[in-house]
Amino acid sequence: MKAWPIEQFDYLFYTKDIWGIGAILLASWLVHFLVKAIFVNGVIKKLVEKTKTKWDDLLFETQTLHAFTWLIPFLTLNALAPQFGDYQQLVSRLAHALIFVLILLILTRALEGTRLIYNNTQFAKKFPIHPSYITLVRILFTVIAIFSSVTIMMGKSPWAFITGLGAFSAVLLLVFRDTLLSFTSSVVINTQNLIKEGDWIEVPQFNADGDVIHMGLHIIKVQNWDRTIVTIPTHKLMETTLKNWRGMVESKGRRIMRNLYIDLHSIRHLTSEDITRLKKCRFLKEYLEQKEKELQITDHHLGENEIPINQRRLTNIGTFRKYIENYLLSQESISQNHTFMIRQLQSNEKGLPLQIYCFANTTEWVQYENTQSEIFDHLLAIVSEFDLKLFQYPSELTLQS
Repeated sequence: MKAWPIEQFDYLFYTKDIWGIGAILLASWLVHFLVKAIFVNGVIKKLVEKTKTKWDDLLFETQTLHAFTWLIPFLTLNALAPQFGDYQQLVSRLAHALIFVLILLILTRALEGTRLIYNNTQFAKKFPIHPSYITLVRILFTVIAIFSSVTIMMGKSPWAFITGLGAFSAVLLLVFRDTLLSFTSSVVINTQNLIKEGDWIEVPQFNADGDVIHMGLHIIKVQNWDRTIVTIPTHKLMETTLKNWRGMVESKGRRIMRNLYIDLHSIRHLTSEDITRLKKCRFLKEYLEQKEKELQITDHHLGENEIPINQRRLTNIGTFRKYIENYLLSQESISQNHTFMIRQLQSNEKGLPLQIYCFANTTEWVQYENTQSEIFDHLLAIVSEFDLKLFQYPSELTLQS
């Protein structure tokens, strides 16, 4: 078999032969296309689809393997650089620059795939990696790729070029000030798990009171309950006070804390007729019977002729407080696993505050308000059964009369 003349081979790839240069580039691209179509989108894709694991699907979706196929034409171009004659050094530098940029591209796609894999784990529910972090890395890699490509094409060391940027460091810090502050704040927010999408937060300084619908590198969007949207600079959250209601949602109970102001003039002792009447109430029968036994034992030791002031007697306010306690404990809408108490606060110009402190069994807003309203509808209506009066400021008509 006759060998191919080396002179013809050199001529084919001679620099001035545009057809030779085109053939090299076309051959390199064809190799890349065939590997990508047959090997990556064919063999590897079928293997990925057959496996039960999720991570390989995510890496394939980010096209990390597709980026690897571009190494073939770039490496081929670098290997055949000597055939370009006088332009050998230029082509070689171009190939090296393209390879360097491609490596950074592969790294960014691999990072995105890693983020997707991580966010599918249980641990990511508390500490998710936001896409904005990958975007910041991409920006950093892009800057590095541009500087490095320029230095490679100029035939200089990338480190010498980067060292020369020291004089512009102050300008760069000024330009990227907000980005750096936002990145630092975003890292703190995510590592400390302060906020995540879906949380209900309150930030009074920005009139924000609603759900977090977007968390970016620079801004956080909050949709208020009136459906307006507030944007908050990420780094500003480190400078102000915010309230996150996530703990309430996760506890599956929402607090009810409201006062009934009792008119001090309506507080008195119960008579025997009052006790007999109130015993008919299923929430008070057992309590009153037990109290009667205790009082009988105490009064027996005091004697029959003891004056009332020395005797223990039930009060309408104390009995009403016990009624509220037993009534709420019987309600399925009230949580038994959270703090529960009916207490008296310091009396003031409005009377005696009787505070109901408990938790509803729901965190859903409408259902919570309905539960709270039903409770106080009942208590406000039944307070007169204990001969108690609620305080309210007198109206102008009452004052005139």
